[in-house]
Amino acid sequence: MTDPAAVERTLDPSMSDLQVGTPREFLTIPQGWIELTGAPDVDLLRVPVSAAVKPTSNMAAGPVVFGTADAVQTHVGLAGRSVDQEGFLSVVAPFNLAAESGIVDDGPDVDPSLLAADIKAVGTSQWFYDEDSPYVGFGIETHGPWATLGASNSIVIEVETPQGPYDVVVQKYDDGIDSYDLTLVLVFDENGRNTGLEFINDVPATIDTNSYDSAAAVLPVSLESLGFSEEQISAGDVSFDYSVSGTSWLADGGIYDTVPDLSFEWNTGLGFGDLDSALFASLPETSIAVTRLANLTSGAPSGQTKKDPAGPSGVTTQERVETTPSGERILFLHLHNAVGKQGQIVDVQNTVAQVPGDQLFVDVPKNNQFFADITWLANQGITTGWELPNGDVEFRPLSPIGRDAMAAFLYRMADPEGYEAPAESPFIDVATTNQFYTEISWAFEQGITTGWETPAGLEFRPVANINRDAIAAFLYRYAEVEGYVAAPVSPFTDVTPATQFYTEISWLAENQITTGWLNPDGTSRFEPLSPVARDAMAAFLYRLNQNVLS
Repeated sequence: MTDPAAVERTLDPSMSDLQVGTPREFLTIPQGWIELTGAPDVDLLRVPVSAAVKPTSNMAAGPVVFGTADAVQTHVGLAGRSVDQEGFLSVVAPFNLAAESGIVDDGPDVDPSLLAADIKAVGTSQWFYDEDSPYVGFGIETHGPWATLGASNSIVIEVETPQGPYDVVVQKYDDGIDSYDLTLVLVFDENGRNTGLEFINDVPATIDTNSYDSAAAVLPVSLESLGFSEEQISAGDVSFDYSVSGTSWLADGGIYDTVPDLSFEWNTGLGFGDLDSALFASLPETSIAVTRLANLTSGAPSGQTKKDPAGPSGVTTQERVETTPSGERILFLHLHNAVGKQGQIVDVQNTVAQVPGDQLFVDVPKNNQFFADITWLANQGITTGWELPNGDVEFRPLSPIGRDAMAAFLYRMADPEGYEAPAESPFIDVATTNQFYTEISWAFEQGITTGWETPAGLEFRPVANINRDAIAAFLYRYAEVEGYVAAPVSPFTDVTPATQFYTEISWLAENQITTGWLNPDGTSRFEPLSPVARDAMAAFLYRLNQNVLS
């Protein structure tokens, strides 16, 4: 077989697909033969051969950048070469990095089995399978691969909880007579009683997670198996200390390496996706939500989305935004990458707004409500304003913004390299000679604007003022939001679930891109049909950049 993409995940027909009623772990082993000729008195000699093969990915996570130090959520993009073929799908597991550990012995004579027990990195994550099943996940990377985990090599986690000590151990299933191709994560209390049992890498063997010849593993553990009560979990009173050890039959005493003095606390650090899984499909041009759990609000996680604009290379304008390390670090375990490329550590960043102190526009003084937003817009090259005969530049903050200018602003913000407008306009009222023809055509092709169907054809109405409800729709589509469900109760008194752009307006409010106006009774209104002024538009784009795209 010469094409790795043609490998299908198939079980040797002489083997049963179930052991003790559970799908067995297995390697795909294509079989064939080598034909030899030229031997005396033999025309053709066929020698049977077989080999254990598996496709490998080469995936990586992109930068993790929050809009501010107080921002709740961002997305991390994935890029590279994935595995997505018959029976194989590359997956990634993100964790809060707990520790890195150097190699115990890098000498030339160290046995490979010992490298498989040499801990390289440790991380933790948390999720719920449902509201009643909270889990903590341990992500482990070693300095070398094991042939199979839970036999000659294993991982042992000693956990000290308020309820007492527990051991988390990776073992092959053994009924006392035979050992099976089934790798389990077992939890034992101080009396040796088994309190928990999970599949390695959090899924049954019907799904390939590359458990053989690997140096990365996910150990899921329920909080219940560690003795935590419903009352403790509901109160968020979940914390423990732990150590991680790698074991080998070749090590004196069995334990080869230990990473001590680690700790975990529920609802701190970062959460991933919708907080309902340890694993995520690892495919190019997808992203995973990253949420600061201490600041978590209802509805914040938005799972894994397709073609997220804040992907591995970021949005072009982001390259001109200064960032600073937040102190948070993420361990990504790319389970289907080749050994040596499975673990990736990413330092989380916060953006630092580059707002110069100098006044750029004569009509936007430093005490203007939107001075920072408008100055940022100019600093990014999104707006240039109007130059006066004396050389001064005006922004005209209170002027309404037209639909054509809004298309231009979004086009400059995206900065799409190499875009060429079509020879024929998609709109009957936008000629190819229009000042903003390229920008309007791009916005149409991106699905940001749909225009109006009329008996004469599709209209864009370029010089019409854009209203606040329409700008919500433009920004929602620009961010390529997927899977968002608006709350049944509106955040604004003048917007109901029956409003045309209710979902988009709710998303705008939930991401703090708009705050609306305060009513005398303390509620807020949005004024959806009011035209958007240029200063408010600058604020919308700045908050979109800081709260969503970053």
